Amino acid sequence: MLYGRYRPEADIRRSARSAPCWVRLLVGLLAGPRRPRIDWYQGDSPPCGAIWISRITGGRSTQATEKKSMAKCWANSLGECDRASGEHIFSNAIFKAGCSCPTLVEGVKRVRGGEPTRGAEKANILCRRHNSLLSPLDEVIGQVANFQADANNENFDGTLLIEGEILERWLLKTVVNVAAAGWMGPVKLQPSDSIVRSIFGLAPIPEKLGLYSVDGIDPNHRPSGGVSFSPLFFLTPVGMILAGAYVTVHGMPLLASFNTDLASRLESGDMPELQTKFSPEGLRHLYHPGAIVMSRQRGRPVHIGLSWGGVLRYADGTTAPFPRSAVVSAT
Repeated sequence: MLYGRYRPEADIRRSARSAPCWVRLLVGLLAGPRRPRIDWYQGDSPPCGAIWISRITGGRSTQATEKKSMAKCWANSLGECDRASGEHIFSNAIFKAGCSCPTLVEGVKRVRGGEPTRGAEKANILCRRHNSLLSPLDEVIGQVANFQADANNENFDGTLLIEGEILERWLLKTVVNVAAAGWMGPVKLQPSDSIVRSIFGLAPIPEKLGLYSVDGIDPNHRPSGGVSFSPLFFLTPVGMILAGAYVTVHGMPLLASFNTDLASRLESGDMPELQTKFSPEGLRHLYHPGAIVMSRQRGRPVHIGLSWGGVLRYADGTTAPFPRSAVVSAT
């Protein structure tokens, strides 16, 4: 990929595909004991509100096949599970921007000791019905990946407009997928009803939790493309908790936050080893950005505009409704 970095902005400024052959998932893991669930924390207070991820539990059914499917489906709290489906941990649409070659997974403890493994990008963590209901989330991240591939052409000068809530739900779904597949450690985790409902668009995501854009670029980004996942843990009086995770898509970093203070604590240096992870200028996050600017080594910067509440915000102070009939426009 030709672009050099990503820059989040509060508002949108009006203004040849690369074929990834061996895409690699670089999954960061933290050694040591930690709580077997993700809780929603506000600052340093004890867990309050919804439990975001808890131990996996099986659903009740009179049919043995349904029992097995519901036990594996992390959305079983919604009911009506059917047969198990091989869910891609990271949406397959991300990798279709190039040659759609086989995906190579590395750095995952539960995959043959973390050695690169083919075919390990799927897991039976969702039933077919609930998997299909999340297809719009995969479509949006696919649009982002296609836009990134188009941006390799220095003559490309376009703007991608997407709904921020859909990208946010995809980000949370990806974190849950990683947890439910056991990629974070030996205990497989499953979300509570609250986070499931949020991912399926049935309930709002609490304020200051969810998606933050990140200034800079993934240092592990490779010209062939790929994704990475780095969980972030806090040590608290009740044990090690998962406060969030960095998820990158072809170099573009995003922060999924489960703690209201996570972004500010990261920027203030609570995890010094991360201070220059994405940019030599330090960590900078923006909650619910209006735009993400893609700076390129060749060609003018291009923009990904995000609507929130169905409204696009522009740098000149104007707003516009999200144009559902037009996603990508030339500028």
